[in-house]
Amino acid sequence: MNIEPESRVQFVTYDKQPSIRVVEAVAALEGVEQEELPPLQETVDVDALDTVYSTETEAPLSTSVLYNGYQILIRSTGTIWLQKITASRPERTPSPRSTLVLAPTGSTADTTTCRDLSVTAHHEHAPLLRVLLSTGDDRTHSCETADAHHPSRIDIISCVDDFTVETPSTDVRGSPQEEVHIESITGKPDLSTLGIRISERLSVLCSVESPPIVCFQSLTDLLDLANCERVFRFLHLLMHQLSEAGAYAHVHFDPRDYDERTIRTLSPLFDVTLDTRTTSAEAYAESN
Repeated sequence: MNIEPESRVQFVTYDKQPSIRVVEAVAALEGVEQEELPPLQETVDVDALDTVYSTETEAPLSTSVLYNGYQILIRSTGTIWLQKITASRPERTPSPRSTLVLAPTGSTADTTTCRDLSVTAHHEHAPLLRVLLSTGDDRTHSCETADAHHPSRIDIISCVDDFTVETPSTDVRGSPQEEVHIESITGKPDLSTLGIRISERLSVLCSVESPPIVCFQSLTDLLDLANCERVFRFLHLLMHQLSEAGAYAHVHFDPRDYDERTIRTLSPLFDVTLDTRTTSAEAYAESN
């Protein structure tokens, strides 16, 4: 394997199993045997990774993972980029734009984190887009936002039958609340339709001055619509689109409904994972 450890960014090619090449490349860069490295499975679901990148796709895919002190970018073009993380190069960006929120659906932690993440975006009047595949046990959704967030407009894409919205007549400052725009998808949505509707809403929201905040509720329900591989592809394209739009996104996921392997498979698609079982939203906000 031709790798120059002195270079800042390295790349190797792969054929069908990128997981094997990742371990080979890191071992070569570190000058150690592969058996001396920690299992890659502890970082990402190896089987899912190899399955996704051994299948031809129309749109390009890429996945970023952190492994043994390296930031690694795997691309569907057959290349893997590796960069050593140094003290001057933190593993996480100061202001992550995509967050996977692990919290029981409808819990206080789930609701509080959702509100707090809109504040950490640092845009007081940022428009808000909520994608609702469910609303918990009832059919009513509150448009209440955090005290420090006064969105210029609120858009909702709802896949919930008999859906209603509770909209306060004034915001926390006593000013009239902005109009809420609701778009309903009747019946069981497919991923293509959902993706198109989100793209359409983003094109509208990106016409305003502040970058939008996107709340997706929830990944748990999305996995009821398609298998993990298809959801991975959908989320990968969605996160890329949101990044291009400059949006701040948080996606809710109930960890009680799926095993840790599923979480490990999907979490690399996000800048950070906020596990409310171990970290409070307030502590997360203070660290970012």
